[in-house]
Amino acid sequence: MLSLALSLLGVVILLCFGAVTLRYRTVWHPLLMPLGSLFVMVVGAPLAQQLILGERTYPQFQIQSALITSLYVLTLSFPFITRWDPLGPPLRRLLAPLDVPRRPELLGGYHFISLTLLLLGLLGYLLLISSSPAGWNWILHSRTAYQSGRAGVGHWYVLSQGAVFLAYLIWLYYCRVRSWKIFIPTTLLVASSFILFGSKQGIIGILIAACLYAHYYIRTMGLRTILIAGCCLIPLVVLSPWLQGNFNTLKQSLTYYDYFDNSARYLQEQPKIGLQLGWAFGSSLWEYVPRAVYPAKPFIFGQLIINDMLWPGAAENGHTPALLPWVVFHLDFGLLGVLFGGLVSGYLLRGIYSAFLETKSFLSFLIFLQICFTPVLKHTPLLYFAIAIFLLSLLLKAATRAFLILQNSRADTPAPSVPMPRNSPA
Repeated sequence: MLSLALSLLGVVILLCFGAVTLRYRTVWHPLLMPLGSLFVMVVGAPLAQQLILGERTYPQFQIQSALITSLYVLTLSFPFITRWDPLGPPLRRLLAPLDVPRRPELLGGYHFISLTLLLLGLLGYLLLISSSPAGWNWILHSRTAYQSGRAGVGHWYVLSQGAVFLAYLIWLYYCRVRSWKIFIPTTLLVASSFILFGSKQGIIGILIAACLYAHYYIRTMGLRTILIAGCCLIPLVVLSPWLQGNFNTLKQSLTYYDYFDNSARYLQEQPKIGLQLGWAFGSSLWEYVPRAVYPAKPFIFGQLIINDMLWPGAAENGHTPALLPWVVFHLDFGLLGVLFGGLVSGYLLRGIYSAFLETKSFLSFLIFLQICFTPVLKHTPLLYFAIAIFLLSLLLKAATRAFLILQNSRADTPAPSVPMPRNSPA
């Protein structure tokens, strides 16, 4: 029965993804990541686990979890197949005054901005090494340092990784990189450098950003190119827990994908937790308060209410087992919360996508990448990211203005006089 429910869910995901892909004529739309990850986490991994690892626990609630995931997929996809787009036009109007267009005559200035951010990322990394208890293990054993050496130095980690990521994106967009001979080696070099951060998310994020840029700014990817990219990226994502040394065997690495099991366990214990009626969302605003600023910040808020119930004390130790994206909506208002949360999320993703397709500006590309695909600024809540976008726009505007003034002053400087040759006497 569970296998049937998972198979039906797989069909629902594929049909929704296919419908949106036909609508926009590309797979690089905002539902690629949420539906693709759900297909891996809630269809592929559980089926493989059931086949290889044997019988599952509490299958009744796993069937219920699969059905709720189907509802979430349908509501998330619905906004993309309708004509109503309530968020796209206001978002375009909001971004218009912040836009910083490219100017071909300022190519050297753009290189300078990108290099400055790269040096800032290097400085942040050195401060991470000097401040972290892991020390030079960030270079020698980066995975171990990532797992045990980030406490109290997360700000240097985020600054360093975000600065390097932004340097790469600014270089791509403002320097109008079009040559594959430059684009591919540089992308592989930047992606390889993210090994020093100890997290697979950064490496995969660079590769995803590169694919998006190539598709929308260099050349539209055909089906064959997309299949090749998928055949390279998907195994990398699935096998990454084993490749990083977290598990001794591939069979053991299947236990890494526990989102589905954790969510089913939540449904089993949900009557004990009860509906939060908005408290889960409201308390999640604690995410915006840095613990370094307010040490009394609670460890349990938002979705962590579930983690505290299922795994008492885990949050205080920095371990928060993952759950499926609809769980936080269900925690507040049950199935009605899943329905409403899926629709709101879908319309938000569609608005961001339509704003990007309309403008193709740098800021719209950055928002599209951060919210729909992979975080450029890791561990950055939405409000903080909006502030970062505003500050980045001011920085780019100020730098562009300074470069124009410098360039005009050089153009206005009179050339040094050269003595005219004297005519020789006849």
